[in-house]
Amino acid sequence: WLDRLLNEILRLSNLVEDLLNLSRLERSGGHGLVFKPVELPHLILAAWQSLEPLADIKQVQIAYEGPTDLIVPIDEGLMYRVFINLIDNAIKYSPREGTICVRAGIQSSPASGAETPVSSHLQIDVIDEGAGFSDSDLPHIFNRFYRADASRTRVSGSLPATPQPQTSSEGLRNSGTGLGLAIAQQIVAAHGGDIKACNHPETGGGWLTISLATQPLSLEEAAATADATAKILR
Repeated sequence: WLDRLLNEILRLSNLVEDLLNLSRLERSGGHGLVFKPVELPHLILAAWQSLEPLADIKQVQIAYEGPTDLIVPIDEGLMYRVFINLIDNAIKYSPREGTICVRAGIQSSPASGAETPVSSHLQIDVIDEGAGFSDSDLPHIFNRFYRADASRTRVSGSLPATPQPQTSSEGLRNSGTGLGLAIAQQIVAAHGGDIKACNHPETGGGWLTISLATQPLSLEEAAATADATAKILR
């Protein structure tokens, strides 16, 4: 009973913290973020290492695709939370011994106006190998407290999946607050970006895409920006 009570207290504590974070993000409207040069691959790796004990239970691996020296100006603490939420979600729905693919890079797209025919943005993809999102879940997954069905079954009328024994990682995941993706959306929006969800055509799993209108920095630009930020903070 004591273990159950402690787990419930922890769940409620996480819920209150998540609600406070959402409220702060909404009130700030993107103001108050501390932008500084961040090595994006290192930040993704740091988030993965924090979640590795959960991944090890299901023997889930991560595969990073993208440049190793991608430096971008972002709020490091908030974007770390985004990666924690997205990778944690991918671990939850990944099959045993599955692989989570995280891609990062600068993408070009047509832009309006003759003077700037092409615009570029930072794109980050988190792709799992699970069953994907159902059509009924997709419009709501960024809503507060919305929790998709654990099976993520996409094919209507199909036979139910064979029940699997619940592992300790599943027990931990089921204690979530249902606010992870809502918080991720708010943080990305505070950065002036966008986050979308769909099913990947090759893996069939969930595919979350972050788009940020930011440009990579060279080592010299990163050093200059870091110096300027340090002066402002002092």
